[in-house]
Amino acid sequence: MDTVRSLRRSLLVLALCFFCLGLELGLWGAMVPLISHRLALTRLDISLFLLLVGVSLVAAALSFSRLLPLCNSRLLVRLVVPLYVASFTLALFAPNRELFFASALIIGLTCGLLDGAINLQAIEWERRSGRKTLSFLHGMYSLGVMFGAGYWLLAQYLGLGSAIALAPLLIAITMAICIFSSRLLDDEPAITETASAELELPWAPSLFIGLLILIVSTVEGGMIDWSALFLTHELKLHAEDAGIGVALFSICMTLGRFGGDWLAHRLKPTTLVWPGLVASILLAAAVFSKNFTLALVAYGCLGLALANAFPLLLRLFSAQLNPQARLRAIARIIGFAYFGVISGPVALGLVAEHASYAATMLCMALLMLIFTLAIASLLYRLLPGSRVAGGPED
Repeated sequence: MDTVRSLRRSLLVLALCFFCLGLELGLWGAMVPLISHRLALTRLDISLFLLLVGVSLVAAALSFSRLLPLCNSRLLVRLVVPLYVASFTLALFAPNRELFFASALIIGLTCGLLDGAINLQAIEWERRSGRKTLSFLHGMYSLGVMFGAGYWLLAQYLGLGSAIALAPLLIAITMAICIFSSRLLDDEPAITETASAELELPWAPSLFIGLLILIVSTVEGGMIDWSALFLTHELKLHAEDAGIGVALFSICMTLGRFGGDWLAHRLKPTTLVWPGLVASILLAAAVFSKNFTLALVAYGCLGLALANAFPLLLRLFSAQLNPQARLRAIARIIGFAYFGVISGPVALGLVAEHASYAATMLCMALLMLIFTLAIASLLYRLLPGSRVAGGPED
C-alpha cells in the first residue's frame, strides 16, 4: 500500500514537471511580439535566439548520460527547475539584447537536462508500476503550452502588468517542484544482474528510431510554423482566422495524449499506425483539393496521429535495455527530437520559399507516410503477436 501511495505521489510531481516544461514555452510563444517590440528585435535576431537555444539543447541532451552518474535524476530536477524558470524569466524581461541572447544558452541547457531527467523518471515509473503513463505525461506538457499561452492572453485582457501576472505563477510552480521533488523515484542501479537485461542497443537500430523521432518532431514543428500560412496563402483564409488550424491541431494532439495510455492498454501497437496513414492521405487530399473543411479534418487527424508517436517510440526504445543503455538511449532520442524541432521547420521553410506553402504541406504528408510505414515495419518485426511494448497483459 505504501508503494502504491509513493508511486502516485511521484506521478503527481512528474506531471507538474512536464506541465512546467510546457508552460514556459507557451508563455514564450505568446510574449514574442512584446519582447520583439521592447528590444527592437528583427526576424534575424529571433532566429539567432532560437538557434542558440537549439544548439545548447542538443548539447545538453548529448551530455545528459555523462552527467547523470554524478547527479541522480531526482536531484537534477531539483537543481535545474529554478534555473530553467529563471532563464526563461530573464528572456521574457531582459532589459537589453545582450542578456536576452545570454539567456538562450541557459534555457537550452536547462530545458535539455530537465527533459531528459523527467523522461527517465517516467520510464522508470512505468517499469515499477506496470502501468502506462508516458502519453499522459506528454499530454501534461501540451497542456502546459496551452495554459501558458492562454494565461498570458487572459492577463492582458484583465490589464495586469507582466511582472504582476507572471511572478506568482512562476514562483508557485518552482517552489512546488523543489519541495515535492523528494517524492520522485530513486534511480535504478546502472547494471542489472540478468543476462537478458544486458542488451545494448546497436547504433543501426538506434539511428533508425532516432530518424523516426526526427520525422515526428519535424512534422509537429512544421504544422505549428507553416500550417496557418498554408490556409492564408493557398486557401485564401483571412489572416485573423488562420490560427484555427494550429489550435485544432494542438487540441487534438493534447486530447490524443491524454487518451493514449488508455488505448495502449487495450490496442496492439500496430493498430496505432492507422491514424498516421489516414492523416497523411487526408493532408495530401486537402492540398490538392484546396478544401478548407478537409484541411481542418486533416489537421485534427494529424494531431491525433502524432500525439502518441513519441511516447510509443520512447517506450519501445527503452523496454529492452538495461538502465545504463536506457540512459544513453533517452539522451539520443532527445537529441534527435530537438534536432528535428530546430532544423525541420527551417528545411520546410526553404521549400515554402522556393516552391509554395502547398509543397511544404505535401512534404509533411510524405514524411508522415514514411514514418507510418517505417514504424509499422518496426512494430511488426519486433512485436509479433504481442501487446504494447513493455506493457503488461491486462
